[in-house]
Amino acid sequence: MQEPANVSEWQKAAYQLSADKGWHTSPKPIDGIAKFLINLHGEVSEAWELARMPDFDPQKIWRDEKGKLHGFPTELADVVIRALDTAETFGIDLQAAMWQKHQYNATRPFRHGGKRA
Repeated sequence: MQEPANVSEWQKAAYQLSADKGWHTSPKPIDGIAKFLINLHGEVSEAWELARMPDFDPQKIWRDEKGKLHGFPTELADVVIRALDTAETFGIDLQAAMWQKHQYNATRPFRHGGKRA
């Protein structure tokens, strides 16, 4: 397997691997987007659970006895992979959307919205 060179290639690779593993066996009606968003939220929640641990190390990655990877970086990777897969499923050019949003964010004032985090 070759590492994708850009976000668009990653998006296609994430979708294809997901499809190859059986996660795209039914049509993709727009109301099916809830499943994708819930799964994305689940990955964020798994990262949060690790961050709540008393011995939390944001850079630590480890394998369990079955060889499965664990750790905050791994969960963040899952968040990105799920987002890429979702974008490809619904025909979104995520690389273009990211650049457009990044450019817009550059025009926003310092700590816009007055929120604390």
